[in-house]
Amino acid sequence: MIHKIWRDLFDSSIKEGLSIASKEDIEQIIDLLITDKIDPQIFISNLEALLRMGMPSFDEFWDAKRVHQPTPSPSVNYFTRLGRRAPAFPLWFYAAYPDVMVWFHEWQKKYLKSHNFDDDVFGSRNSKIVWNKH
Repeated sequence: MIHKIWRDLFDSSIKEGLSIASKEDIEQIIDLLITDKIDPQIFISNLEALLRMGMPSFDEFWDAKRVHQPTPSPSVNYFTRLGRRAPAFPLWFYAAYPDVMVWFHEWQKKYLKSHNFDDDVFGSRNSKIVWNKH
């Protein structure tokens, strides 16, 4: 049953023209989400928040109550800005594991600072790696 719910979710995203995962990887992703007991409703809420990049939905804009839709995980708000997402991680991973991604980003910042690395330069996409010379 849960496999069908996940399968329908990924199939509907493909039908809508939203490619959140390659067709070849969907079965493995579904197995991972089921094994980790990811709640599909929270996943959908997180995915919507990421796709809207923090902007309210029409329901939220008009103060309408969403029916049976849980609020997104608080940690997903950190990634509603595109600049805070690592391009190496797919959107479905951010939606499923936002707490892990916050931990990873915080760990990465600490690691870079402990190695005297200029993380402002590191964050820009077209920049060269620059070491601080103090």
